[in-house]
Amino acid sequence: MCGIIGYIGTKPANEVIFDLQSSRVKSKYEVKIAAVAKRMLANKKLQLDIFSYLTKEQLTKANVELATKRMEAIYYILVNRYMIDQNRIRYDIVEPAEEVGSSDIRCDMVYR
Repeated sequence: MCGIIGYIGTKPANEVIFDLQSSRVKSKYEVKIAAVAKRMLANKKLQLDIFSYLTKEQLTKANVELATKRMEAIYYILVNRYMIDQNRIRYDIVEPAEEVGSSDIRCDMVYR
């Protein structure tokens, strides 16, 4: 489910910020995940991409594993707590655009 290095250039409003070296979703970001779930439950055609960001220089095994755990944490909340169909959610590691800045602690949820 996780491919390496695509490209994204915008900063969505539905971001989840993680502590360094952590994949635990803080309670203040669970509100954003709940809002995404509510919108997806209301619109059964809506699908979601979850992005984590790593530059080519950051592509170490440990960083890829942590980025994947972070995306999976969001994914599992949506699927297990809010019963969103798992086939409506994708996640991927992408290379950030320069204007995104330092983003290795952030995951974004983007509707498609």
